[in-house]
Amino acid sequence: VTLFNYIGYRLLADPYNMNQAVVGLLSVVYLSGIYSSAQIGALADKLGRRKVLWAVIVLMLAGIALTLFEPIALVIIGMLLFTFGFFGAHSVASSWIGRRATKAKGQASSL
Repeated sequence: VTLFNYIGYRLLADPYNMNQAVVGLLSVVYLSGIYSSAQIGALADKLGRRKVLWAVIVLMLAGIALTLFEPIALVIIGMLLFTFGFFGAHSVASSWIGRRATKAKGQASSL
């Protein structure tokens, strides 16, 4: 996720001046993706893929918006929301493609 490439540079600079070890520890936010993939997939089965996909896309946008603010707590919460939404959206979209494609499922999934 490109957010993690960019955010490191921002957190190393003013006003945060974090060291690289602390910035590296923020990778733990990726763990939210492990949880969201399974949970959002189950939710999509229950509520419908389209509704859930739009909900997690909105969650991703809200997360990105929070990273634009200066307080570090908002930046970290934004990263968490974005990551949760991204992996949830990926789970829903990937499974949806497999179900919708009637032929050449492998090719459809690879795109």
